[in-house]
Amino acid sequence: MKSESIDKRIGSFIITIAISFFIVYAYLLLISEWKEVVLRLSILVIVGIVISAIVWLGLAIRRSRRIIDR
Repeated sequence: MKSESIDKRIGSFIITIAISFFIVYAYLLLISEWKEVVLRLSILVIVGIVISAIVWLGLAIRRSRRIIDR
């Protein structure tokens, strides 16, 4: 029972943080004078995530072939 209560609190906290982050991000992107910087940083982060996923995929394939060859 106690762990369910803690899980619900943690879930509510994560939802609140996500919604707050979205509101701040939308304000910075649409209303503030920082929109160009926010847009550039957003694109940088997205490209970084895509490249990281490609690198992870390459490492996973490379490691799996080693295990199969043994």
